[in-house]
Amino acid sequence: MPAGRRVPSQSELEQEFDLGRNTTKKALDVLKKEGLLVTAPGRGLFVSDSRDCPTQ
Repeated sequence: MPAGRRVPSQSELEQEFDLGRNTTKKALDVLKKEGLLVTAPGRGLFVSDSRDCPTQ
C-alpha cells in the first residue's frame, strides 16, 4: 500500500482475510510498533511515509 493510504478497520480486515480478532490486533500492533502504520486520532490508521520508518 502506498504511504498515506488509509488501512481498513480491524473488523474489515478480520472479515476480508477470515482472521480472528486477536490475530488481527497483534498484527496491527506489530506494524504500528515497527513504524509502518500510524494512527491519526479521529481519522483512522494509515500507512506511514517510508521516510518515517526506521532503517534496518
